[in-house]
Amino acid sequence: MQVILYDDNDFPSGMAGGKIEELFPNHTMKRLDIIEKDINGPYIFTDSIPGVQLMAAVAMNLETLERIEISKFVKDGIIKWSVPKGKWKVMLFPLMKDSFHKKYLVVDYLDTTAVRHMINHTYDKYYERFSDHFGSTIKMTFLMI
Repeated sequence: MQVILYDDNDFPSGMAGGKIEELFPNHTMKRLDIIEKDINGPYIFTDSIPGVQLMAAVAMNLETLERIEISKFVKDGIIKWSVPKGKWKVMLFPLMKDSFHKKYLVVDYLDTTAVRHMINHTYDKYYERFSDHFGSTIKMTFLMI
C-alpha cells in the first residue's frame, strides 16, 4: 500500500488547519484592490485606508488625463488631499488580506518565509510522526493552490 499526503482538507491548500493564521497572521495571502472615487474639485478629499498597507494612491484629471501620485498625503491611515478644480478620479490601491472565504486564512504562496512556516506545520509534522515510511509507503505529497 502507498499513501499520498494531502496537506489540508479543502481548496486551496495552505491553511495548516488554521495554524498559519493563528501563529503567523502577517504571512497569509493578500490581494491588491482598487478603490475609485470620482470627485469634482475644488474639494478636500478625506478617506480612511483599508487593509494591510496602501501600495499606491493616484489622482487623475478626467479632462486632461494628468495624473498625480498622492500617497504622500496619507498620515495615520487617513488620506487627506486638496483636490484641484476640475473632474478627478482618485484611485487607492490597498493590499488586503484574502481568505477565499474559507474558515481560515491561506498562506501567502509568494512569501518564502510564509511557505516555510506552512511546510513546518504540515509536512514536517508528518515527517516527525512517520519518517520511517517516507520514500516507501509515503511516496508523494499533494498540494492544491
